[in-house]
Amino acid sequence: MGLIDDKGKLFGKVNVIDLSVVLVILLLLVVGLKFFVFQEEKTALVEILMEKQPLRVAQSILPGDVEMDGDKVIAEVLSVDASPSSYRDDRAAQFEYDVFILVRLTVKEKGDGLFFKGTPVKTAKDIELQTNKTNINGRILSLGNTSSTQSTDLLLRVDNLPAALAAQVTQGLVEQDVLGKSVAEIRSVSSTPRGNLVDLALKIHLDARSRDGVLYFKNQELKAGNTLRLRTGAINLMGTIVQFGSISAQHQTFTVNVKVANVAPWVADALAEGSKEFSGDVMVAEIQQKEVRPAEVITYAQDGSIFKKEHPVNKDVFLTLKVNAVLYASEPFYKDAALQVGNQLPLTFGDVSIWGDVMQIA
Repeated sequence: MGLIDDKGKLFGKVNVIDLSVVLVILLLLVVGLKFFVFQEEKTALVEILMEKQPLRVAQSILPGDVEMDGDKVIAEVLSVDASPSSYRDDRAAQFEYDVFILVRLTVKEKGDGLFFKGTPVKTAKDIELQTNKTNINGRILSLGNTSSTQSTDLLLRVDNLPAALAAQVTQGLVEQDVLGKSVAEIRSVSSTPRGNLVDLALKIHLDARSRDGVLYFKNQELKAGNTLRLRTGAINLMGTIVQFGSISAQHQTFTVNVKVANVAPWVADALAEGSKEFSGDVMVAEIQQKEVRPAEVITYAQDGSIFKKEHPVNKDVFLTLKVNAVLYASEPFYKDAALQVGNQLPLTFGDVSIWGDVMQIA
């Protein structure tokens, strides 16, 4: 007798079709038990972003808020950071906040990922929590330990500010989040006048967020050449990042020709060849050559015509300087002011402080 007889029975006893059906059912039961009964529970750290929220929402979410499932905690808020929204600069944006929430979730791990209350937990997916105080509806920024807050420094260049506005930018200005925590501080300010406008170089210390190895401040990627917006209580600023991270500087010597225009004769006499300026123990500038000419001034005739004439007393002083500049991202700076033709350099030799117009750099 064969294994299967002419009636389709195995060993003449078990129907093969019935056996196949039973095996399929058993397989489905095993799979079902795996996914619906033996789901493994674990905890996961999740960073959630709630964008453009009103102040009352930003302030309503606090560390320690929890979501319960019966007597079991399934979600706990670990930390909250909030900053004014950086997407728009109009008046409405001043009342909108980006809220970053670090949450510890109790999730279930299935074969195709993590789930919270039956919803997939994945980067860029929406998630909803119902805590004992408020509802949290946001987008998942990161999972696990891929996000953290770390302090960093950067050099920010803010160009073409009106002089009155630039005067308000001072060392010690801070940006705070809605919880009153300082998230950015201006550590030093250097200004370069350009006619009626002023260029600023700001050293800023801030709390950045690291996501997958990339640093962000208020969703703005910290990268040389990128734009950064800073909102202090006194003034809002927007500038270009020159360098960030450890602001380690290289030094390079340049020969710079400057013109010190229309100064009193005693100032011209005081600017002697060989005079040096120091920053601490480091020499930053030395006068190598000097030429003095009568100052040229512009006058107006009664008919409105414009012409130049020599000032009867004042002098124009032309200096050749050896300048020890600092390189940030390959760009030279002198006293944190950009060393460029057309800019003005602040110079101090002994008791004489002057501004020199940069005419040539070699």
